[in-house]
Amino acid sequence: MTTLGLTGGSGAGKSTVLRVWADRGAYTIDADATYHRLLREDAALLDTLRAHFPEAFTSGALDRKALGRTIYTSKERQRELERLTHGAVIAAVERELEAARLGGYKAAAAEALYLLETPLRETFQAVVGVVAPYEARIERLILRDGLSREYAASRLAAQPDDAYYRSRCDMILENNAGPEELIRQAERAYQCVMRNYSNSC
Repeated sequence: MTTLGLTGGSGAGKSTVLRVWADRGAYTIDADATYHRLLREDAALLDTLRAHFPEAFTSGALDRKALGRTIYTSKERQRELERLTHGAVIAAVERELEAARLGGYKAAAAEALYLLETPLRETFQAVVGVVAPYEARIERLILRDGLSREYAASRLAAQPDDAYYRSRCDMILENNAGPEELIRQAERAYQCVMRNYSNSC
């Protein structure tokens, strides 16, 4: 089974690319959605977070925006959250990849914001990064997630810049010319990887 990793900052267009690959027949995994599911359902993880981030809990329930306000203003707290949650997310993604193999899929793709910083990086035959202009990303976050401009900007400020992805990914998709062009790039990238990826793609 061919495996593709997909990464890039919030609002860059990763979900569009993942949908294109799903339409091509790939088993797709949204690690961000997996993370949010674990925050709803994984009692042990929630207990751990409650012990380390009590300010993010209201009436016993996790308030994701309160958690975001905590981590987006402190690199140290952000790294602490990653240390506490990455293991659970990685294990869940690995289970899904195994399910795809057992299901006979020819390809599986996983989208993850912090894919390059985790052991998952070695799981994928190719990692594709998506980059987009800063202002376009801000607007997408405001419209998609209902965020204030200030909160959206704080989220992006806590994430790696485009140079980080350009220097570490096997391929880069430039989301700067509208959705149709991004879809074309996503299709080309998928075809390239499925033809046995090489740096000449």
